[in-house]
Amino acid sequence: MESNLIEKQIIKKILEGKYQNILPSERELAKEFNVTRQKIREVLQRLQRDGWIEIQHGMPTKIRFIFEEGGLSILNSLIHHNLLRLPNITREDFIVKLLEIRYALAPVYTEACLIENPQVVLDYLSKGLELDSINKLFSNPKEITNFDWNIHRILCKHSNNIIFLFLLNSFKEIYFYFGVKYFSLEEARERSIKFYNNFYKYILKNQKEKAIQEMKNVTKDSIEILKKALTKNKEKL
Repeated sequence: MESNLIEKQIIKKILEGKYQNILPSERELAKEFNVTRQKIREVLQRLQRDGWIEIQHGMPTKIRFIFEEGGLSILNSLIHHNLLRLPNITREDFIVKLLEIRYALAPVYTEACLIENPQVVLDYLSKGLELDSINKLFSNPKEITNFDWNIHRILCKHSNNIIFLFLLNSFKEIYFYFGVKYFSLEEARERSIKFYNNFYKYILKNQKEKAIQEMKNVTKDSIEILKKALTKNKEKL
């Protein structure tokens, strides 16, 4: 059995409460998955790195309480293993909460970037707003997700605060996973393309306050668009 699959199965059992608070020993896990102890040891090292367990030499391996101690690495591993089915929270809740985080942070790093280096944003937007590029963005959720990600990456990178970029990069896998789902909505694509055009116009005219407000508006609207779509369709994205 491949290490990735073993890791996924262990995480799944942790989430289901099948291991309780203590993980079985290396020997027991090796027997359970019919692999060597070395392979189990490698998997456990990754699980400890990501915050799932706490390896205590000479003592049983402790399962950490992720809902109080977990970080972004927990979310990333849940996304990686397609295990976003936690108690009292759905995949749709995760998308909404991700957009709420963006709503809180995006105007801050946008303002910082427009003070420090607005030209880099203009350069990127000008290429994306060409007719061929706009047509491609509108018709392809993956393309517009990538374009949207790069705008936020540029804003963070040139905000003169490296912490913003570190935070954004921590969300990358989650951002792309949910971004494609969000931009599968036509209304979401329309709203974002309107934002790109307005954002470019305001920056070009040196109307920084309007550009920042436009970022606030689009990030807030994205939450409402998603909620409306979920209510109307009553189906999972």
